Amino acid sequence: LRDVLAGKQPEAVQLEPLRAGKCSGLPVPGHLMLQERVAKHYPDFRPSTDGKIIFIECVGRPLHVWVKALESLYKLGYFENCAGVVFCEFVSCGSAKEVKRELCEFSAKLKCPVWMGFPFGHKHRNYTIDMRRQVVIDDAGQLTFE
Repeated sequence: LRDVLAGKQPEAVQLEPLRAGKCSGLPVPGHLMLQERVAKHYPDFRPSTDGKIIFIECVGRPLHVWVKALESLYKLGYFENCAGVVFCEFVSCGSAKEVKRELCEFSAKLKCPVWMGFPFGHKHRNYTIDMRRQVVIDDAGQLTFE
């Protein structure tokens, strides 16, 4: 957080591919359930995801609840024109194996690159996403803020 506020370049983060590919764009971060609620019930306040990289984190939701929320966002066209998707921390949302299985299955529906493992969410290691900087993810999954 201090580095971001001071305008310093945050260190690069290695991501895990779910649907590999390079992408770049401004970030649109948020909690899955809040993103879905706004997109569904308050469309006038829905952020534009066109050409952007969507960062999604979730905490304390049963597997079937957050999977349903992802499906809802998909049906609402939330992922239609985005540059990429980065799944962050999914804390108390099922076992790590279950979460990865569901995210892999969901990623197969998307047209854009999809990655997981960015340390943003409700864990001790928690990066700040600088919404003023372009996010660049290379083919190998190296994420940098420019």
